[in-house]
Amino acid sequence: MFPYQDKELTIRERVNDLVSRMTIQEKIGQVNQHLYGWQSYYKNSSGIKLTDKFKEHVDWGQGLGALYGLFRADPWSKKDYDNGIRANESAHLSNMIQSYVINKSRLGIPTLIVEEMPHGHQALDSVTYPTNIGKGNTFNPELIKKSAKLQAEELRLKGGNLALVSSLDLLKDPRWGRSEETFGESPYLTETYTKAIIDGFQGDLIGDSDFLDNKVSQDSRKHVGVVIKHLIGQGEALGGTILERFRWEKESF
Repeated sequence: MFPYQDKELTIRERVNDLVSRMTIQEKIGQVNQHLYGWQSYYKNSSGIKLTDKFKEHVDWGQGLGALYGLFRADPWSKKDYDNGIRANESAHLSNMIQSYVINKSRLGIPTLIVEEMPHGHQALDSVTYPTNIGKGNTFNPELIKKSAKLQAEELRLKGGNLALVSSLDLLKDPRWGRSEETFGESPYLTETYTKAIIDGFQGDLIGDSDFLDNKVSQDSRKHVGVVIKHLIGQGEALGGTILERFRWEKESF
């Protein structure tokens, strides 16, 4: 057993050991998230199969750092109830993906399965929650935290590792097409709800000591990681369009 595989060591010790053993190509493979998850599988009469495109991608990177949208179903992915992944198939597909990636990785590194969860998991058979603009009217951070915990549990049971959640944007123009992804125009409310979302999905990692200097928490299997979105100023675009210029005055910032 190598040090990076030793659960008794701290996260920092394990990561440093792992990175020191990696080749340049393996490092490139770990920061790569170019392949869309829905391009990784197909279904036929004999079940779910992994695509050649997925296998070639893993072979190129000597592993796979992250896979985005494995369960996604919408017009962009062109996945639906005829060719997409149902909830009761999700864990099976996740295990297929992880087994292939780990076996093809010299160091046995799994991939991060990354999923969109704007108001519930963007996948077939998922639980749907109110959009953020509706949640903003509750003024109830504990309820937001509870819903985040439930979403984390759902994603974890399906085999997902990392949730992408819209929460940081401020609504300045109701014509903006992503208005429903915001909690409104209040920075304070947005800050409060964002913290509740983080706590609900991945627990509170902010403490007196650096979490990297601790062992992996025994509670880690109860949580999934969360990426909060989007960019500073995204809700500031002029004319209510996402591609327009925006004002960047000191007071607004």
